[in-house]
Amino acid sequence: MFIWNKEKYPFSILDADTMDKFNAEFVKMLGSLADYEKENSVDGKIYGKGIKEECKIIDAFFNEVLGEGVAEKMFGETYNLADRTSAVKKIYNLTERQLQEEKAKIKEIAKMATGDDKK
Repeated sequence: MFIWNKEKYPFSILDADTMDKFNAEFVKMLGSLADYEKENSVDGKIYGKGIKEECKIIDAFFNEVLGEGVAEKMFGETYNLADRTSAVKKIYNLTERQLQEEKAKIKEIAKMATGDDKK
């Protein structure tokens, strides 16, 4: 479950389709952001228009991963890049935590299978 501003959005990186979609869209988003900045930054900076465009790139990521219209629900009509990058960091950290928790479960199951849990 991904929670943003007290709203809950179904999300599990351990669902095969979700994992494939997340990984592909994450790479796509990062590439699009890098390309946008490379082509449109002025002296290494982006301004209002650039912030809006980068927000739209991140919105597309969330809409693809969590469902159409989710970005608008999460962020409203404002173009605050800090909010969006915080949300990206949060969902990335969630994926890492879910993967680590599953890895720990698999280790426990392996111990049960070999009888090492009795030692």
